[in-house]
Amino acid sequence: MTKPTPEPPPGGPYGTHVVTVVCAAAPELAKPLRDFVTAVLRLYGDPDVAETGRLVCSELYGNSVRHVPGSRTEVTVHHDAERPALVIAVADDHPKVPAPREPSPLAESGRGLALVAAVSDACGTYNFPAGKRVWSRLGLTV
Repeated sequence: MTKPTPEPPPGGPYGTHVVTVVCAAAPELAKPLRDFVTAVLRLYGDPDVAETGRLVCSELYGNSVRHVPGSRTEVTVHHDAERPALVIAVADDHPKVPAPREPSPLAESGRGLALVAAVSDACGTYNFPAGKRVWSRLGLTV
């Protein structure tokens, strides 16, 4: 499992900006947003990363929907050609950084960030003046 780090990935915040979607944190936007991000990730030719990115987007955006419903949310994809990798980041206007937790075995939620950490090459959260950003870097194999 990748240990979350509090700052952006090394070597610049993320690499080259690919796309940003700004929307409200709303459950009805989760599927179209997830589908859009997956389509963008597929442009880089690695279907495994596209599907992993779909999961990451779903978990990170879902956290904003659950914990800060209706807030302004930015979902961003960057391409880091040096590693090579894709970085998915979700920012919202709530300053509280999510804390890792151990859900009970019967709990139906509480595993999303651990799942993101497990599938990411690196991930983390950092605060900025108007909120926080949670990011995940996924290495490209193609």
